[in-house]
Amino acid sequence: MLKIIYPCFNNYDLMFGENADFLLEYREQIIVIDDHSSEAEAEKGKKWCQKHGIQFCLNPGKGIPAAVHYVVHNYCGHNDWLLVMQQDVCFVDKQAVSKLNVRLEAVNQKGHKIGAIGFPNFVSSSHYHPDVEDLKSVKWHQCWLGLFTLSHSSHYSKASFIDRVFRVISRLPVINQQYRKFWHKVIFQRNFAPSTFPKFTEISRKYEGLCAVELPVWTSIAINTNAWRDSVELDSRFVFHLWFPDIANQLMNKNWYICNDTDFIVHNNWQVKFKYDQLGSVEEGKKKDGKMERYGNHLNIWKIKWGYDYEDPYPKQVNNPFIEKGSVLELMIRHDPKEPIKKFDVNS
Repeated sequence: MLKIIYPCFNNYDLMFGENADFLLEYREQIIVIDDHSSEAEAEKGKKWCQKHGIQFCLNPGKGIPAAVHYVVHNYCGHNDWLLVMQQDVCFVDKQAVSKLNVRLEAVNQKGHKIGAIGFPNFVSSSHYHPDVEDLKSVKWHQCWLGLFTLSHSSHYSKASFIDRVFRVISRLPVINQQYRKFWHKVIFQRNFAPSTFPKFTEISRKYEGLCAVELPVWTSIAINTNAWRDSVELDSRFVFHLWFPDIANQLMNKNWYICNDTDFIVHNNWQVKFKYDQLGSVEEGKKKDGKMERYGNHLNIWKIKWGYDYEDPYPKQVNNPFIEKGSVLELMIRHDPKEPIKKFDVNS
């Protein structure tokens, strides 16, 4: 059975304002979990959920992983999947939840060792792809499909002169303080999307269907609760930013695959936050009085935990004592992402 979780921190106006129809339609599957909002905000969320018969509870910890961990161990049974949703996303297909139920049942029946599944994201007014006039007509290969966060940059960096210059400059010790600025121009291309990834049209068609990926876009992510119980150790240091990359690494380190399913498309309308006096998650998180989780120290925490820099993984991923030998995680590190490492059959 598929359950749906909405972790919420001081943004109930956004959640109810944009997702009321979805919440009401799937109220029996949905759990709203408050992440220690202000007293007024928490009461707002609780009253709305009680009025409409939706399960509401308080996160006993802090952050999305703690919320997922609590729901997995208290509300989910064997073979259940948990769909974790952000408030600014929705499925393009209004029948997606029922279709996703069927897909996940097939994954269970086939015994595929899949720990989590993400979906192509169409991001309004983004640098990942051009916009479309009619969202209903968008195709999966027009979307942002994920990130190659484990691969060596040689697999995705452009071969132009200016890109080679950026790579050289980013390594010069004399401009170490400007390192990130230049290196970001290189790693930006690891976003597997039409406007960022070299030869996207040619390579993306190989990823049609249900394919293992290094990291899908995690604005909405379906998590196998069996895999979570089997492999995930809750880390209270990850609250919002990089929460799913940490979970994905843990799952792959225990030989569960992380996948992208092109049969579903998610609309990530991040600009809707402006209606509710919010900026994007990074910008809002860096504000002193922001309404979202503080941006925090997650990049340093990642480096300490996993032994490599999230934004500059090589060469410290290779022969890394934190990464299990022969695991899916190690295979992904050594893999050229121009071909999917594994495709899954879900046909009966």
